[in-house]
Amino acid sequence: MDEQNNNQPNDRAEKRLLILALLATALLALIVGTLAWLRYSRSLQTMTTVHVPALYLGGADGSSTIDIDMGDIDVVTKQEQYYAFSVVSKSKDGSTDRYILQLAHTTNLPFQYEVYEATGTITGEVTSANCKGENILSKTLSKDTTRPATYGEKSTIGTHLHPAADPQYYQSDKRTINSTSRTDYYILKVWWEGTIENNKETDMVYLSVGAAPKDNVGGST
Repeated sequence: MDEQNNNQPNDRAEKRLLILALLATALLALIVGTLAWLRYSRSLQTMTTVHVPALYLGGADGSSTIDIDMGDIDVVTKQEQYYAFSVVSKSKDGSTDRYILQLAHTTNLPFQYEVYEATGTITGEVTSANCKGENILSKTLSKDTTRPATYGEKSTIGTHLHPAADPQYYQSDKRTINSTSRTDYYILKVWWEGTIENNKETDMVYLSVGAAPKDNVGGST
């Protein structure tokens, strides 16, 4: 009888230790789960943070998606084709108010490329009637300058580089964004002479926009 009474305090102590252990385990699981959730939330917040560029090429309506698909060029019944796009500036400090358009292309196909100001936003078919003024790609960059920058200092035509893969580079003068809409509209004209055989040749065409370098004090634009 005395032995049973002596064991009761020990049983109660063991039960209390067991309860404390369970509570400690539950508390630890809660802390670990909370830390995991905080880490996940922080990671999710990082993944969903999107930094919109201050200056970019947009669609014909000024949207953030440019839609120029040259796979539909009709070389059988036409001699030219037109595509609309825009330049959008979102900077608040004026750092991208002035910009330069650049175009580069390889020469497997006898296409010529020009860019014109557009008469405004375009919702239907793009034609020559949507073009305003003259071709703004007024500057042809020397291949002797652009080739080393593109392919390396030691690249030479015929040895390291096929002539048709040596791109032509063009760029505009400095342009100033529309101060009200913060969007400028343009037309890309692709044209050719004579007959082009549909021989599945491929060219690379790059159209880009970049903030114009600031003018030097007393310098010209």
